[in-house]
Amino acid sequence: MTFIAERVALKPNIRGVILSAVLREVATKEDIEKLRDETREEIEKLREEIRGEMNTRFSSMEQRISSMDQRISSLEQRMSKIEGQLSLLIRIFIAFNLPILIGIIGILLRSYVP
Repeated sequence: MTFIAERVALKPNIRGVILSAVLREVATKEDIEKLRDETREEIEKLREEIRGEMNTRFSSMEQRISSMDQRISSLEQRMSKIEGQLSLLIRIFIAFNLPILIGIIGILLRSYVP
């Protein structure tokens, strides 16, 4: 190892080659700033893509919720109509069957002999 170090120290052209090879591998402050700027730009692009995707999905969800609200409102109206019709049906049933039941009770009471 010392042999190599001595040879490198004695020959300036070898030192130059080694230094230039090492310097090519060293990142400068400018390199780091450039990389940082590129990274920030990529992050910002990703943020915008995510925002766009989220806005699209939220719009879709809002439309689906609105559609479901309309369907629920329609079902509530239909149920209200059915309740009204059922109430009318019960009244008609009572109106027709009450006189018959009273007549049967009257007949049973007349025919009852204690």
